[in-house]
Amino acid sequence: LDFDTVRGATSPWATGNRFRGEKFDQWSQELRLTSDHGGAFEWMVGVYWQQNNLNTQSDSWEANQRFGMRGNRASEDSEWLSAFAAITYNINEQFSIDLGGRYSRVNKDGAGYNVTGSWIVKDPVTGLPSVRTVGVRMPASFHRAQVVGRVPYVQGPSPDDGADGVFGEVRERDFNPQVVLRYRPTDDISTYVKYAKATKAGGFDTGVAWLTTFEEDFTFDKETTTIFEGGLRASVFDGAGEVGLTVYKTTFKDLQLSSQDLLAGPPPGRNRTHNAGEQKSDGVEINGRYAFSDRLTGAISLAYMDAVMTDFAGATCTEAEQVTGLCTDAGGTRINRSGQPARNAPEWSGSAQFNYWMPVTDNFKADFSVNMMASDGWIHSSNWSKEDMMPSHWDASTSVTFSDMSDTYSLMLFARNLNSPKFKYYPEFDINDADGVSSIHLGQNAFTTYGVRIGYRF
Repeated sequence: LDFDTVRGATSPWATGNRFRGEKFDQWSQELRLTSDHGGAFEWMVGVYWQQNNLNTQSDSWEANQRFGMRGNRASEDSEWLSAFAAITYNINEQFSIDLGGRYSRVNKDGAGYNVTGSWIVKDPVTGLPSVRTVGVRMPASFHRAQVVGRVPYVQGPSPDDGADGVFGEVRERDFNPQVVLRYRPTDDISTYVKYAKATKAGGFDTGVAWLTTFEEDFTFDKETTTIFEGGLRASVFDGAGEVGLTVYKTTFKDLQLSSQDLLAGPPPGRNRTHNAGEQKSDGVEINGRYAFSDRLTGAISLAYMDAVMTDFAGATCTEAEQVTGLCTDAGGTRINRSGQPARNAPEWSGSAQFNYWMPVTDNFKADFSVNMMASDGWIHSSNWSKEDMMPSHWDASTSVTFSDMSDTYSLMLFARNLNSPKFKYYPEFDINDADGVSSIHLGQNAFTTYGVRIGYRF
């Protein structure tokens, strides 16, 4: 094995293996009471309780790296208790108002520790087994040395600060209200405006290869969302079609996101979940559906979104920003990304779907489906690197399904992601000898797939 390569990048073998496992137990119960519908007042009240127990492990057996074997063990116990209520006042046939709210109490306790291990390799000179210390660079004489075993895992010490474990707790009490005003000028048109708040509970940064041993980094805070929304829904062409319009303004405060921290864990840092200051997403969505006939239907949607990090001081610098001196802190690792576009947020996107069915025999039919989409590009890197980004792209999927008239039996032939959009490499932003090339073949829909699916409905 070549210990001088990085994650097996020049090796045909999977030398950067990682194993993740988890055991999750959950118990939940909900009680809900509702009024009759159709009166001037309609109401609903309820309570919800949930208890979780989560145990995770992560192991990185990276034979081609100098850190040997490393991993972590973590656990989380949590309890959720919520009380919620909603009331609708139907003022008349045209106007109504919805008032609602949810009170939540969340208690979480988390713990974790790191484990390390060393490879046993055959000395190329003496032929004798040699234990290689974790984190110590393999000497040149061990180039392509044979791995013959490993030592047992040991807990810590951690290269962060010498501690061998970390503990954290989350104690949150929140109330999230919602107000909706509805106006129906005709039987075919409905409009609304909405105000709402939502909370995403805080937690523990356990989904990484190497846990931090600092409690302030192990625990991340809750994320709160404020939503202002307005819209219109209408039935058109005597019910053959529907159109919808939604305008929204959403603000995420203490946004939970994962990004690389150059100061945490072994070099060159590690990905960690933490809280950014604020992100806002403003946009408009238009959608429509139309039945051209009893057999042919179509739908279309268009969306525009302006998503910006309005407050993100202390973000991690990219390699290019470090080299060019754009980092704003004394250590040369942090930058203020306030005002920059949010990740994974295309400015515009759209989709179209068409479905057609026809009888094949008196008892069987065929359904044909085509789905198409197009999107603007976006930044996907965890630290906002522009080495590889998703460019503007399109994609399409199609299928044909043969079934009986009641859809009890079915046979589907499908082809998905026919254009297989991929990330694009931008060498002008890569200052590290094309190391961004390795990720351009990845992506949500980077692979075209073909298949057959057989179905039976009980």
